[in-house]
Amino acid sequence: MEVMYVGTRFWNKLKVGEMSIDIFGKVKNIGAFLDLELSMDHKIKTMIQSLMCQLKTIRSIRQFLSKDVNRQLVIFLLFSKLDYCYALFGVLENKLQTVQNNAARLVFQRWRFDSATPLLRRLHKLPVEKRVKFKACVLFIVVWKILPLPTSQNF
Repeated sequence: MEVMYVGTRFWNKLKVGEMSIDIFGKVKNIGAFLDLELSMDHKIKTMIQSLMCQLKTIRSIRQFLSKDVNRQLVIFLLFSKLDYCYALFGVLENKLQTVQNNAARLVFQRWRFDSATPLLRRLHKLPVEKRVKFKACVLFIVVWKILPLPTSQNF
């Protein structure tokens, strides 16, 4: 059993009757690590490392792939995970934007210092900041359409 205490005072152990429970600085819950500040730093770092590793792997085998297969690999493997990251880690726009830019450069086989903005337009991908806002607006619209607005008759 793992226990994490979130608050202003930190204890190493918690006593419940005769049982002593260790308190950890981070715990895993539903596949995600949570830390004391609830910032999910561990999850964010591992996700970005995983995305960069996948980029590097695709880059190393792209000479054996056609341009269409290379493009499909990047779109299916990386951009799908980036969409997941936008929902969870919208506050880390710089790191996610770097991954997205590198993925776009890999699709079109451009150099590291080439601008990624026109490449993202050709892929029909918004920059991370705008994508996060777009997803939030879509979520708001969907929830607004599904849930009825409270009126005086409902109370």
